[in-house]
Amino acid sequence: MMLQRLGKSDLRITPIGLGAWAIGGGKWEFGWGSQDDSESIAAIHAGLDRGINWIDTASRLRVGAFGNGRRPRYQGTQ
Repeated sequence: MMLQRLGKSDLRITPIGLGAWAIGGGKWEFGWGSQDDSESIAAIHAGLDRGINWIDTASRLRVGAFGNGRRPRYQGTQ
């Protein structure tokens, strides 16, 4: 997959990333309902296997259900 420069930075990212808002569960105000952990991990692996190099975690990474650390753990950031 091609890479594009991110703004004026030296970062080069793919034009397509993975939207991960729903990963982490649904027991919070803006949740999308229950999520199967194995399906969430499989979705991340599928994106990486196709060449994406960034994951959009949305603005609520540590709020509500996300405070339990599941999503950062899946993404390798924790």
